Order: sequence, then C-alpha cells, then structure tokens
Amino acid sequence: MENELAQFKEDIEQLGILSLANSNNNLLMWAHYTQDHKGMCLEFQRLPESSLADDKQTRKINYTDKHPTLSAKSLKDPKQIESSKRRILFAKSEDWAYEGEWRHIVDKGDQLYPWPAPLKAVYFGCKTSEQDINLVKKVIIDPKVKFYRAELNATKFGMTFKPI
Repeated sequence: MENELAQFKEDIEQLGILSLANSNNNLLMWAHYTQDHKGMCLEFQRLPESSLADDKQTRKINYTDKHPTLSAKSLKDPKQIESSKRRILFAKSEDWAYEGEWRHIVDKGDQLYPWPAPLKAVYFGCKTSEQDINLVKKVIIDPKVKFYRAELNATKFGMTFKPI
C-alpha cells in the first residue's frame, strides 16, 4: 500500500496545473498573485473546441471543509486512480472560495504548452512597470489581443481597467 501511495503522490507532482480565476478585478487576487499589483492577468476565450472547455482537463474548484479521501482500493484500480487524482486536485478549503478558481491540468508539468484557448486580453496591475508592459506587448503580437492597465478607484475599494 505504501508503494501505491508513493506512486500516486509522484504522479500528481508530475502534472502541470494552470490556475485560473472567474474575475480579473479581485483585489485580494491582485495582492496575492501579482506581487502587489505588479504582474498581469490573462483573459482567455473558453470556446467549445478549446482545451479549457474539456471538463476532464478544466474544472471549477470544489470548495469544501473536508479533505478529499482516498481508499486503498482506489490506489490499486487504474480507473479509480484518475478519478482520485481529479477529486484531490479540484478540491480546496472553503477559506479560498473568494478566488473563484478553475484549474486546467495537463499530464506533464515543467513544459511549455500552447495557450489552452485563444488569448483575448492582458490586464496589467496598477504598479506594473512600463518596461514590463512593453516587453509583454512585444511578445504578444496578435492584433486581436487587447491590453489594459488597472487604476485603483479614488473613492471606493476596487479598480478599473483602461485600454493601453
């Protein structure tokens, strides 16, 4: 049983995970994941033919107060192993529900992959340097991709995005 559990953990560690959010304007997300508004957010179009529309690869996180469980039987049955991986990888504590996270999972991590769907827009944080913005705009040369920069609201907590 210990060998099966070790193999299960190793298999999970080999996967690639792209974390996505429902919203581009959550202040906590910008503070936590973009180095205090210095990074960027990518917006994809979730088209039916894209891998983001594949429910086996891309799903909403299940926010719960209980850890997902594994049975000894599930670690020995190849059909149940995949189901167990997905159940674990698509679960997170209810404390993180504000993220509105989706996960896109590929079989092998530490590799470059094409976009999982067409890129629609890039949103830069309000503290992103001009140098970083210019670099990204040089790399992403698709004329259909729109670029925006965040501005913090002066009177209430929040931000708006202005085209650049």
